[in-house]
Amino acid sequence: MSSSETNLWPEYITSQEFLKPKEILQSQAKILSDQMKGKVLGEIDEVATDVQDDPKQSRITLQFFVVAANEKLRIKILDVTYRKKFDYPAAITYQSELPTYLRKKYYKPGRPAFATLGLSIMGEQSGKWIDNEGVCSTPDEFREKLEETLATAEVKSAVMAVLAAASEEIDE
Repeated sequence: MSSSETNLWPEYITSQEFLKPKEILQSQAKILSDQMKGKVLGEIDEVATDVQDDPKQSRITLQFFVVAANEKLRIKILDVTYRKKFDYPAAITYQSELPTYLRKKYYKPGRPAFATLGLSIMGEQSGKWIDNEGVCSTPDEFREKLEETLATAEVKSAVMAVLAAASEEIDE
């Protein structure tokens, strides 16, 4: 047997700076506020969900909002969900409020092959694997996915809508 062992650990298993998802979101909220000269703010709400029957399903959801400083508009741009006792893996999800004709990309479901006269003949359906692209196992993966999410058309349009509302004069 050789005296030197080959390192089999993935490259991302390092003593990298460990930041919790909440800390990363708080940092981005401050950066947004600075970048928008205080007209648009980032706010984070934390929602805990306890599942008594299956404690492993208990989770924390961080809701990230962009908010007009004059409080005229507040839009949720994304959620981050993770287990109560562990910060990772964390899942980033966002809900688009844009109608399909304004989205740059969307999914249009097909029809069953034998659909006629409102009847559908379907055999046994086998399951399929679903890629959950928003799940991040490390802080670095989380930062990368967050950067992708913040660059989506839906998030950009939400920030611009809030900026427009923030630029309106406050009614007195």
